[in-house]
Amino acid sequence: MKVTVQLDDALLKQSEEMVVRESTTLQALIEEGLNLVLMHREKLALRKRIPVKLPVCSQSGGVYSDVQLNDGSELNDLIEV
Repeated sequence: MKVTVQLDDALLKQSEEMVVRESTTLQALIEEGLNLVLMHREKLALRKRIPVKLPVCSQSGGVYSDVQLNDGSELNDLIEV
């Protein structure tokens, strides 16, 4: 797919120098950079997910029947108890 991007002059010059030095293409360099950024951000997003232990009802072994799973503030109140 063809895409047009605007790059900072200094960044483009650095990129062109690296392309020559590493015998690659600007396309390959951009693809590599995008892949690295996307993988890095995905890893960061996964780290931000903190497992939460839901309160369990001792009678039925499940979550409390009155817990609204779509109400984050109610869940936080129960977890902090």
